[in-house]
Amino acid sequence: MAGYPMAAQIDKKLVSWLKEAHPDYTVVAYINTTSEVKTLVDVCVTSSSVVKIISNIDNDKILFVPDRNLGQWVAEQCPDKQFEFFKGGCPTHMRMRKRDVIRAREEHPNAKVLVHPECLAEVTELADFAGSTTEIMAYAKNSSEKEFIIGTESSIVQHLQFECPDKRFYLLSTECVCHNMKMTTLADIYNCLLGQAGEEITLDEETITGARRFIDQMILLGQK
Repeated sequence: MAGYPMAAQIDKKLVSWLKEAHPDYTVVAYINTTSEVKTLVDVCVTSSSVVKIISNIDNDKILFVPDRNLGQWVAEQCPDKQFEFFKGGCPTHMRMRKRDVIRAREEHPNAKVLVHPECLAEVTELADFAGSTTEIMAYAKNSSEKEFIIGTESSIVQHLQFECPDKRFYLLSTECVCHNMKMTTLADIYNCLLGQAGEEITLDEETITGARRFIDQMILLGQK
């Protein structure tokens, strides 16, 4: 069964310890966390909503979990806030390095470099644009440029090439592959829909209620 490495990096015990160590901080968790973790934090964010939501939080002290790279990128966009981080991150995006950007630009000098903020700072600092998967795709589709180097999961290159056949897309690195995502195939989904595969995930009512509060707060702050 496919899992998600970053979500496994932090649990309720760690969140409780972090909250005790930073009592004056609003705890913000990336959407890529477990339901159990969501019951203990204050608000949830996605990579496309994170800057807006954190800007709308009244508290100027933010504890961001679990992705330190995304958190540090957000801190640059929100200089009026004070940040503390949990030292987690996406293994796939952390495999991309400064040397990959330099090499890719040498191979494709006319291409724009578009990366996800889960990448290391040494990568986002050299990019032409950093944003969520949705924002990267929108940038490429709406741009008058014809060549792009993509620094996020490899499947995005395929999606963009299908949708923009008149443009060229290149992977920033051959390491831009999430093996966990690749574990679930279309055949798996098809068999699951037939009731012939898959595993049912059940949550107790307390967890559902606690995690929903976290999501509701995200929606509320995102509407301001």
